[in-house]
Amino acid sequence: MAVNNCFALLLSLCCALCFFNTIVGAKGVKCRTPRREYGNCVPILECRSLRILSVKVNRTCRETKLLKESYCGPYNFSYKVCCPREEIKSILIYRDKEERTRRGKADKGILPTTEECGTLTLSNRIYGGTETDIDEYPWIALILLRNEGDKDNFFLRCSGSLINEYFVVTAAHCFNQTSLSDVLVRLGEWNLNTDHGCNKNRCELPLQEKEIDAIIKHPQYKEKSMDNDVALLRIKNGVKFTENVQPICLPIDYSQRDNSYEKQQAVISGWGGTENEVYSPIKLKTTVHIIPVVQKQRKGKKVRYYCNHVLISNSKMCATGEDHDSCPADSGGPLMITENVNGRTNWYLIGIISYSGLEQKCGSENSIGIYARVGSFIDWIVHAIKNT
Repeated sequence: MAVNNCFALLLSLCCALCFFNTIVGAKGVKCRTPRREYGNCVPILECRSLRILSVKVNRTCRETKLLKESYCGPYNFSYKVCCPREEIKSILIYRDKEERTRRGKADKGILPTTEECGTLTLSNRIYGGTETDIDEYPWIALILLRNEGDKDNFFLRCSGSLINEYFVVTAAHCFNQTSLSDVLVRLGEWNLNTDHGCNKNRCELPLQEKEIDAIIKHPQYKEKSMDNDVALLRIKNGVKFTENVQPICLPIDYSQRDNSYEKQQAVISGWGGTENEVYSPIKLKTTVHIIPVVQKQRKGKKVRYYCNHVLISNSKMCATGEDHDSCPADSGGPLMITENVNGRTNWYLIGIISYSGLEQKCGSENSIGIYARVGSFIDWIVHAIKNT
């Protein structure tokens, strides 16, 4: 009887509050939580405390009431909740397309929606150590450094991934006392030997080669251990999204941030050294397998993390391929996976190529690639692009 009374109370409360909360917060505006805290109306997957509560098996009547009273409108096949502001943090960086258009490009800290980032193409269905098609992975950026012996020429230093009109995410170790004027970012590249390469009756669109006005290294980057090997490049005046220049999605949903993606297949792509230690003029792609990370702890000692006996930090991940890992010229490039989040499938950047974990030659059979796990750095990335 008590359960039925509780359910009836919740149902009536839900009906009474639904209209009010929808008016207050359906567009992500300010709202008050049932506990009278200041909050914002966001999809429930973006509010950690309520998301955890929503899947709890043995919720109390009070917890169920809190969940119901936090409702503030529908969202695709789910719903929104009034989430306390301290939990919002980076989530507010995502905007509806209408909000994005209203604010304009002046706000460099806005990340694209899943309608705009990580777009799949038919070409993406073909895997293996093969050449990419012209329009595959249009977020991969070439990072060029000025040649000290010839100031008018630049050489390929690293790769990176475009995450919005103004920022490329890459590896911190690519830059050591580097002057901003010595760096160029090139997007839309496919064939390094020509500006108008063609494949399957399709030809390259014009490249976008841009100067940068900021290099932002992670403040805890450690050169010796390569921990926190993440950096952001801010593109001067931004880029224009075209068929061959588009951003990749970041794993910003809380269901993705702590996901290790162990034993799953992922994709790497770039122009890096092949098994013959020769750079490819054509952008290549291959699949890799993500290696499980094992925790070990001796009595009285800190927990240590290993993949195939390689010691790593808990913000790293490892992957290996049948005949490739990743090579030095691919440093900073993407480890990518397709994932369905909230009913939509996109490419997500889950790792940043950092270094090779074993003494074997780069790209040799069973060598291990070590990657910065992007989910560990989402809060820092979001804060950096909003405040730089």
